[in-house]
Amino acid sequence: MVLNQQELRNLYDELVADIFTKPDQLKSIIENQLAKREGFHQYSLRNIMLCDAQLYQQHHETSDILCSYRGFQKKGIQVLRGEKGLGILFPVFYEEEKPDGTVESKIRFGRSVVFDISQTDCNDKMRDSYVITKRSDIELEEIYDYFSNIIGKKYPIKVSSKITTLGYTDGSSIWISKHLDTKDAIPVLFHEYTHAENDFGSERAKTDSGFREWRAEISSWLLCHALSIDNGESSAYVFNHNPDITKAESAKRAKSVINFVQRTLDQMKFQDFLYE
Repeated sequence: MVLNQQELRNLYDELVADIFTKPDQLKSIIENQLAKREGFHQYSLRNIMLCDAQLYQQHHETSDILCSYRGFQKKGIQVLRGEKGLGILFPVFYEEEKPDGTVESKIRFGRSVVFDISQTDCNDKMRDSYVITKRSDIELEEIYDYFSNIIGKKYPIKVSSKITTLGYTDGSSIWISKHLDTKDAIPVLFHEYTHAENDFGSERAKTDSGFREWRAEISSWLLCHALSIDNGESSAYVFNHNPDITKAESAKRAKSVINFVQRTLDQMKFQDFLYE
């Protein structure tokens, strides 16, 4: 049986609690799934994590390309007989009238079922045709211009002549080194944007510098992977960061990162530059 909504929520809480102290668990999820697959929907980070865990329980494999049963059929791919679906959660937005006559916007979550491409009759050659792994120089220029324009509306982007500093922010503006090529400037832009959004004001005193840097690095790494852009330097930092904190604090910090990244993916309309 596919997990019900409460079971999926419980599973997510278990998964996210270990991400900060065991960041290697993110590797297969991000490297195999978050990079855009041509012609496939990009699921939220939470649902990718849920599917990855459920598939591993069934077949000791991590998820690769996710799609609904009918979605695979439309592409001429058939889910194999006997395969168990993977439960995901999706938001349902609605309005509810209060006793005083005002209307309140609310959200609830429903459950749906998807499958991984490893649960289908798709062969390796067909599967590889859906995988996009590299951006052209022209695309990188377009991506940098697009996101620097969006981010620059809130945090003006300025050019830095410093050689030893790739980028920095004071919470009001962002500086990017003029010595970086476009491919390297994009991760720095996302890193400094994360700092600008999260690490200034009253919240700064509630977090330590190590976590603030880790959050900026992992956010940049996740956002770059969503755009199929290599960000190896962030990867090295993320996977060597293993602080001595409680499981509860780990869960809290990991959820804050995932929520921020997902909100950024949504607000910046990343789908404009994701392969469809």
